[in-house]
Amino acid sequence: MTITAPMPYRGAPPSLVWKAAAPDLYVATLEGEFAGYVTAVEDRHTTFGPHAQSLGSHRSFRAASDALDHWLTLAGPAGELPDRSRLALPAGLKERPAVSPAPS
Repeated sequence: MTITAPMPYRGAPPSLVWKAAAPDLYVATLEGEFAGYVTAVEDRHTTFGPHAQSLGSHRSFRAASDALDHWLTLAGPAGELPDRSRLALPAGLKERPAVSPAPS
């Protein structure tokens, strides 16, 4: 099974759709694709991106969901995209596989 994550958008993206998967777990989709999630433990809400990378801990669900929305649109004031090179590797994979060009 292949899970694809939505690429960051430039400009006005579609809205995230949030659903409660459990009393302390909220899952976001973007255009029908998994986009990330927020866990709630006591008074903290921790945001995770589409590849389970931590995007920080927040005091409210609103702040946590805004963090994911911000990460998916543009990461910084200069408009740079999120650093996708730091995404966690799948279990058992020690380095990123080389990407070969598509056959012509």
